[in-house]
Amino acid sequence: MKGILGLLVAFSLSFSMLASNCDTAMSQERFDGFYKNIEIQKNDQQRYQLILAFANRECVSVAQMTEFLNLITEHKLKFSVVKDTYKLLFDQDNRNLLLKGFSGHEQMLINKEVSK
Repeated sequence: MKGILGLLVAFSLSFSMLASNCDTAMSQERFDGFYKNIEIQKNDQQRYQLILAFANRECVSVAQMTEFLNLITEHKLKFSVVKDTYKLLFDQDNRNLLLKGFSGHEQMLINKEVSK
């Protein structure tokens, strides 16, 4: 029940701003709230879905995404998060920092998403 409530709160908060209108990354206070909602999820799949929803609606920086990624233990889901959010990140000049820890082939697949 707590996880569902967290998802509902997170989604309602995330609809208040669209990522396409970014001037700055989300505030630390807002990030902390999202982080807590992601942290209480029961598994990596739920965390992935929530991170993806936030990245689609918020101005997420590379540093903030790195902290979100630290909550996921499965490598395949970390890869999916980076691949699916790579072109959505606020500070695109720094997004290559997220490629650390991935193989050359995985990095190529992530970069391929940007060119789509």
